[in-house]
Amino acid sequence: MNRFISKSFALVALVGGMTLASVANSEAALQVWICNDYSCVGGGDVYVTDNGAGDNDPTLGSISALGLNVGGMTTSVNTSTSHPLIPDPGLDLNFVGTSRGAVDAYFWAFDDFAVSGPLTGKIGGTNDGAGANNTLEALIVTAPNTGGPYSTTSSGLLTTDPFSKTFSSPGSAVSPYVMWLAVHVVRADGGNFSGDFRVVPEPVSLSLLGFGLAGVAIRRRRQGR
Repeated sequence: MNRFISKSFALVALVGGMTLASVANSEAALQVWICNDYSCVGGGDVYVTDNGAGDNDPTLGSISALGLNVGGMTTSVNTSTSHPLIPDPGLDLNFVGTSRGAVDAYFWAFDDFAVSGPLTGKIGGTNDGAGANNTLEALIVTAPNTGGPYSTTSSGLLTTDPFSKTFSSPGSAVSPYVMWLAVHVVRADGGNFSGDFRVVPEPVSLSLLGFGLAGVAIRRRRQGR
């Protein structure tokens, strides 16, 4: 229980910091953070912004950051891509790492997102020596980009090799909002791990969005007459 409470307070700090970054720019750029603690404070973390320092992919909406050293591991974010608008809305975090020993680290990817409603998260990959001591956990966090309230959904601990999980999140009732994807890696010993975590709107969200856009188009057509 104490761990849950402390994690909740840490999330408030994390969401606050990231939301301020987003509010400062109404169309926040895709960012990837790799941190040695949940709230990304205390130093030793790596931050990469789309088309900023450390991003090896010149494509807008895609990050590739290689050979990073965080929290006792060498890691890379091969591709983190964001498509906040139709026709293919989604946020993706593709990660790979090698730990030299015990590791407790977080991969974060976040961006503004322009579809409200339920979300589906899918994660799969490999984890050497998976089990009670070498686990992964996927998290979906959403919050209005005006600053909360926030919602967090967890995949639960992933303890098999290979691992895979599909799970649902309530998303956000407002659009646009800020969405974060996180992968929490805990290892007691050295080993390799990799995976892909993608979150997309559930079909009902896309249907509602389609009806909304159709309504806007009809209204504009009528106003143009």
